[in-house]
Amino acid sequence: MTTASTCQECGLTAELSGGLCASCQSIHAATIAPSSNENLTPVGSVPSEVGDYEIIEEIARGGMGIIYKARHRQLNRTAALKMILSGRFSSEEELKRFHIEAEAAAKLDHPAIVPVYEIGEFDGQAFFAMKFVEGGSLAEKLDDFKTDNRRAMQMLSKVARAVHHAHQRGVLHRDLKPANILIDTDGEPLITDLGLAKSTANDSNLTNTGAILGTPSYMPPEQAAGAGVTTSVDVYSLGAIMYELLTGQPPYKGETAIETVMQVIEGPPPPPSTMIPSVDRGLQLICMKCLEPKPEDRYVSADALAKDLDAWLAGAPLSVKPPTLGSRVYAWFDKNRRLLLVSLAVLLGILISLPFALTVLTESQYRKVYDNFPDSDTPFLFQQANNVPAWVAGATVLFLILILWPATGWLTALIAKPKSARHAAAVGSVTSVVIMAMVGLMMGWIVVVKTTTSSSRGEIHALTRAVWSPDDVVSESPEDDAADPAPERVDHLQVANKLFKGIEDIPKKDRARVVADRILADQIAVAPLSLGIAILVSMAAAIPIVLGTVLGYFLLKRGNWFWVSYIRYTFAWWGIIWSLALGFSLISDGVRLSGLGDGLLPRIIMMSVFGTMTWLALRRWRKEKLEPDPDPATSPTIS
Repeated sequence: MTTASTCQECGLTAELSGGLCASCQSIHAATIAPSSNENLTPVGSVPSEVGDYEIIEEIARGGMGIIYKARHRQLNRTAALKMILSGRFSSEEELKRFHIEAEAAAKLDHPAIVPVYEIGEFDGQAFFAMKFVEGGSLAEKLDDFKTDNRRAMQMLSKVARAVHHAHQRGVLHRDLKPANILIDTDGEPLITDLGLAKSTANDSNLTNTGAILGTPSYMPPEQAAGAGVTTSVDVYSLGAIMYELLTGQPPYKGETAIETVMQVIEGPPPPPSTMIPSVDRGLQLICMKCLEPKPEDRYVSADALAKDLDAWLAGAPLSVKPPTLGSRVYAWFDKNRRLLLVSLAVLLGILISLPFALTVLTESQYRKVYDNFPDSDTPFLFQQANNVPAWVAGATVLFLILILWPATGWLTALIAKPKSARHAAAVGSVTSVVIMAMVGLMMGWIVVVKTTTSSSRGEIHALTRAVWSPDDVVSESPEDDAADPAPERVDHLQVANKLFKGIEDIPKKDRARVVADRILADQIAVAPLSLGIAILVSMAAAIPIVLGTVLGYFLLKRGNWFWVSYIRYTFAWWGIIWSLALGFSLISDGVRLSGLGDGLLPRIIMMSVFGTMTWLALRRWRKEKLEPDPDPATSPTIS
């Protein structure tokens, strides 16, 4: 019976037969002897013969291929006959892939790989004949193996050695899964369906760059991302099969194929023991070794996996060891790089805000102002200011300028590990936005308050002196006395009248309120401009962070020792910053600097010095070439 549900293999919602969609039926049901014929097409609807083969019945069909159970007349041998579903109307790509599958299977001779008997063509249609395996697939017998770990690992060890046999002959399977492992009547496994096989010696270029081939639940991250593949993809798939043998479900299974692919890319999956607490610790170590996100961290070969499985069966020590605390911490950081990068940006924003806060709090005009009002309560903010030594503010500013600001780009590149210069610039931009947002949240109010009240402070100062200064008190500064020897009260009344022209026309009873409102209105009017200036300054401060991230990306690729790379980065960063600053001064002051007396020569000399320093810091110190940025147009295909 056919129902609309989720395919057990690819995760797509479609009309299913036996739990599989039509595409999966054709891809991995080859050579499987059906346990029931109720869903098969009657013999009358298929050809009665194909060359020397007499068609007995149809086994399975799908979007690309069709499988028949057939008998060779002369040899009287039952075989599984595979043909392209579209027949004479097959595209060139379909024919190439069909021949690749047949040729890959034909050159493999291993007891755990379904052998190919013959490759041929009949009436314009290509076909190949394989051994017909009585029994069913591992997908159908999964429950039998889940209850017996020893039997399951013995079977998987044989499959791993068969995969290693294929790898030694330059063949990658790329679609290993329970449905592609047949279990014959003797309980022996046989690998089938090399429809996605790839030769490691020659790329067939059957797919466009970035194409995703395989079954999402069992493919590794690099295959899911459409990147180049190696023998480690099959090691990963073997680990995924092992995961299902231990837990009863594949490591990834979303509601849709796309969701499953995203889970694979974001992996790794949770350890089997999180689902089945009784899972053997040694088997879990082997399984998770296969499922490492990075190919280089997996078993070096399928044979190495088989040896560890045999060691577990024999009770011998395994080659894989439990992860140390340091490796677990590193793995967590590696998996949560985005969270770590955002946390770093927030922390840097707080640290960058600190010097500005300390500078404001330790300014004498604010720090001591409440000492003049002993009967008034000092606000908490300035209570703490009296506990901070004045030199601390200067030290934090030096730390910000000399160390923290330059190192921000380096730390961003170190954590984010950008894949290209463009990626580094993007990561640096995002980090800058987060940092400047934190600075704005923590210190923006001080900038706005100080800029909006700078002029108002003078107005209030003049008004208060005009009101409270006695007639016989002259100006406090000698400069004021020399400029205007009149008594201070008269001077400041005149200043107040000049500041607020037309105040004489306002009734005396309303003057105090109107002047207070005027000062407040002036502050509000200046606020947008001060805020805009603060944003522009923040953007200018963010440019060196983006620059530093790109520099860090290039220097981290050099392969130098960590501290050597950081020293080179620091020299390059300061060299570029000073060169840009001097260059800007020359451009903005170009007319006036046309003569040597205006400082043109010293600036050019300084630019040359910093330019040379930057070149020495960035130049390649080794003969090996720097790896170029990946270009999607030239990336290797998976076919």
